[in-house]
Amino acid sequence: MKNTIFLIVVLLCFGNVQAQTIFEFQPLRILGNVNQKTIDKIKLKDNVKNTQCFFSEIYDANKGLFLFKKIGNEWMVYDYNDFVSNYTISKHTTYSKRYVSISVGAMRSGMGENHYGWLVLFDLEKASYLILDVFSHNSGQYSDKTEFKQECTSKIQYIKNNTFSVTKICDVKKEDKNYCDHCLDSGVYKIENGTLKKIKPNL
Repeated sequence: MKNTIFLIVVLLCFGNVQAQTIFEFQPLRILGNVNQKTIDKIKLKDNVKNTQCFFSEIYDANKGLFLFKKIGNEWMVYDYNDFVSNYTISKHTTYSKRYVSISVGAMRSGMGENHYGWLVLFDLEKASYLILDVFSHNSGQYSDKTEFKQECTSKIQYIKNNTFSVTKICDVKKEDKNYCDHCLDSGVYKIENGTLKKIKPNL
């Protein structure tokens, strides 16, 4: 199974990683400090409610995904800029004052149509993140004109107290069941001690 690595401040792994039951948060790259005057020049901001943080896709002529966090009278800039080409970024989803997520989608070259989706979970307090594979789609025709389709989706729902439920849905033929390994397994996961751990088996 091939491992796919994202090019933002963060993005990625495929393969056997989804068989894991523990995912560790990684620190964001630090670009440096900027003053309020610089912040005021940033026109497009995805502000995180009730925090002194926001995301932006553009900073200092660079494009990607950047986290800005106010510390004292200055702003710290973190870079999550490891995206593949042809990517899209959603607005953030808030789970708590500390944890938010952003969905990232991308198209990749290969046989047929290939679409992938990731959920990037951020710890704003620690300025760290982890990445979860939540969507994978491959469809097209073989050389004999036979059509094929493989797809999996992991639906993630926040419960409470830093706990999430995950439901994985697979649309594949029996002989292609390993394709579903591209998506996060069903179960209940909880954030604790800098990790996201699976605390209950598949739902």
